Amino acid sequence: MFIIQLTLQTAQSFSECFSALSFIRGNAQTFQLNLHLVPFEDLNTITSQNLCSIYMPGKDVVVKIHYNDISFPLPGAPAVKFVYAYNVETIVTFQLTQADYNSIVDKQDAMYELWYDVNLIKVNNSVGNIQHTKYNGTGCFQKIRLNYTIYEDIDIIAVPNNCFVVMDANLAVSFVFGENGTNIKIPIFPCASGCEANEYSTSSTAFSQVSVYRVKKTLANENLFARFYKAYGLS
Repeated sequence: MFIIQLTLQTAQSFSECFSALSFIRGNAQTFQLNLHLVPFEDLNTITSQNLCSIYMPGKDVVVKIHYNDISFPLPGAPAVKFVYAYNVETIVTFQLTQADYNSIVDKQDAMYELWYDVNLIKVNNSVGNIQHTKYNGTGCFQKIRLNYTIYEDIDIIAVPNNCFVVMDANLAVSFVFGENGTNIKIPIFPCASGCEANEYSTSSTAFSQVSVYRVKKTLANENLFARFYKAYGLS
């Protein structure tokens, strides 16, 4: 009986290390889930069995995220761990494949599972909020205009809005136009040399600083350029 009571008390103390406001933020470009473990609001007021302060600092914690039909990390994958720091927000990153990320992108309910001290104690808590699991960039530009000279590059000039966009190798940018009810895409690759000021380039680090996206005409896409001109009666 003593062992059962001690286990329950310990598990309760551990569960209070983190707040019900803990949340998940997903990155649709890198296919990552970031679990933000927010410290319990009244952590410093706990006087009985506050193992968060007297025992846990510096200890490894194994973490899992559970959706209703899938959990991460997947079975057989390496464990995801972090080192506990008292009363500090901790961000734990889960790297998913594109297929796995797409499978959870619309889900709004999740739980996280923590195994403390080499799997001796397990705690399950609900996630308070799930944010940015699906990225919608349709509202990220304003005052868009097209500059072109027939059969040459097309410049798309736009004022960026305040959007969270990671400017790295995972970002895919395209010029999309309509043709007979079908959307046609021409990839836009970052400029590598001789770039204009504020042009989308390999050195771009902040979305808010990019206002020019250049669609380079090449032998590989010249047919798409011709279809664009024809679709809009340009000459």
